Amino acid sequence: MKRPHSTGLVWTLCLASMLAGGCEAVQDALKTDKDRWFAADLVWRKPDRPRMDMIGKTISAADTVDEAIPNAVPPTDEETKYRDEDYVVGTTDVLDITIMDLFSVGAETLLRREVSDAGYIDLPLLPQRI
Repeated sequence: MKRPHSTGLVWTLCLASMLAGGCEAVQDALKTDKDRWFAADLVWRKPDRPRMDMIGKTISAADTVDEAIPNAVPPTDEETKYRDEDYVVGTTDVLDITIMDLFSVGAETLLRREVSDAGYIDLPLLPQRI
């Protein structure tokens, strides 16, 4: 024998109890004001305080750090203008060099080299420095 589903019975009893109170009870249960379940503004309600607290208000003079390089001066207007020139590789620059077929056919090899103080880099399989 199959047992009847109790879910349908529960819904029927809930609906019957709402209707027993009359139409006003049903309408009252489905109202959507700010204090009810179906209130649309509950999800979008503005928080009472900002979501972020600005840290700038809590920084004191002891928290500030002067990280400027000694004797440094700001750049001049001439130094900040754009010039369309080729970049000249210099000492301590790091270069990423890609070479095809260096160690195996069809393979691409990436070499990262730093330019020495003398201005050279060493590459494998070359007899002299570049």
